[in-house]
Formats: sequence, structure tokens, C-alpha cells
Amino acid sequence: MQLKIFVDSLIPGDEALGAPKFSAVAWPLLQESRDLIAHVSVVIKEFRNSATGCVISESNESIESNEAMAKSFSSFFKEKHNVLYVEFREIVMGLYFSSPAVLVAMGEEEMPLFPRGQSLPTFNTDMLESVYSRGEIWRRVNGG
Repeated sequence: MQLKIFVDSLIPGDEALGAPKFSAVAWPLLQESRDLIAHVSVVIKEFRNSATGCVISESNESIESNEAMAKSFSSFFKEKHNVLYVEFREIVMGLYFSSPAVLVAMGEEEMPLFPRGQSLPTFNTDMLESVYSRGEIWRRVNGG
């Protein structure tokens, strides 16, 4: 089981929508998370040494066997290392859905979502002056 095959099984992309697979847009960014990759690599080695991993890795290297292996690894990863799996999945999803190519495929602008890429227009606070000047607008309750 290779990590790249696994993340592409999580996010395979969609040619009809023009959405690329994970490795085409966010793989280099994931490589920067060295600690996370080191932990996931340990899980992959553990999977290979398990009975499930051995049986699947002996099959041929066709696309179908890669998909079966990724599905089996995903189940193993969730079951044995759920906290790490959730952390890994959240990072992978965040990297993918902040990619400009994916945002364009989803019909968004070519910039990351808040707070880094888009900002609100300046707000005219003068229009709130009458609200501030009228003072308190609530009724005090017993003893207050």
C-alpha cells in the first residue's frame, strides 16, 4: 500500500466535473507534513504486516487491486488508529479543497477561502452612529 494510492482513493477526483484527483493538486503540500507522513507510514507498515495486508499485497497490481487494498487499508487505519486517521483525513481534505484547481472546478474564485484569501469590503461605521447615540435600549430587571 502506497500513501499516494490511499489518498487518491479518498479523493479520486471527477473528470466530468473537472475536479482533479488529490495527488494531482495537493500531493506536494502533503509532503510538507513530515511528522504526519511518518506516523501514517508506520500504520502502512503495520498494515503490510497484518494478515489483511499480506493477502491483498500478494494480488496483482491492477487498478482494481489498488482500490481493494486502499479500501482495506482505510478500514484498518480507522479501526486501529482512529485519532490519527481523523487528523490525516482532515488535513488531506483541507489541502484538497483549498487548491485553486479544485475551487475553480467547484465554481469558486481562484483564491483560498477565508481568512487568507478573501476579505470583506470595508464597512461604513457611520451608519451605526444613531444606534450608538440612543443609549441603552433594554429594560433593567429587579435590582439591576
